[in-house]
Amino acid sequence: MKSIILVFASLFLSFAISSCASSSAANASKNEVVIKTETIQCGMCKERIEEALTQEKGVKSVNVDVDKKETMVVFNPAKTNIETIRKVISGVGYDADGVEAESGAYNALPACCQKGGH
Repeated sequence: MKSIILVFASLFLSFAISSCASSSAANASKNEVVIKTETIQCGMCKERIEEALTQEKGVKSVNVDVDKKETMVVFNPAKTNIETIRKVISGVGYDADGVEAESGAYNALPACCQKGGH
């Protein structure tokens, strides 16, 4: 009877350890970052940023909060990084943390999406 209990305990312990290891590996393949996007003005800004970031390799999900002026991005750090994400946002005309919007992209935005547009 004791040997049966030991076998079940060993199996349970092995399963618990392997579950924790696979969970850690899954978490290591994604990071989450919140980027201040102070220059966003409206839903069109939100759509523009979300569309650009979903095209970036390694980005798993994007959520732009217009009211908080923040962009939350879940990404795979083996495929992209925070600086690249900021550059993508800048490349479509918006400031991203300390990275200023590319002037050509900013000037091409509709008037309502530029600073003071709303």
